[in-house]
Amino acid sequence: MSHGEDEGALVLEAQEMLAAGQSDEEVFAKLAARTGNWGVCVLAVCLALGVVVKCHAHISSDARVTAAW
Repeated sequence: MSHGEDEGALVLEAQEMLAAGQSDEEVFAKLAARTGNWGVCVLAVCLALGVVVKCHAHISSDARVTAAW
C-alpha cells in the first residue's frame, strides 16, 4: 500500500463510498488511482460488497485476486 494505507482502511472507505451511491466501478477506479495497488483495491471493493473471496495461503495475493474474478 502506498501512503501508509492498509487494507482494512480501504475496505471501510469502499463501504462508505458505496453507501454514498457510487458504483463499484467508480469506487475501484478512485481507490486504484490513488493507491496504485489494483489487486488490493479489487479485494477491498469485493469485501465491501460482501463478496466472499476464498484464499489459499500458498497462493500470492495477485493470484488470489485474479482467481476471484
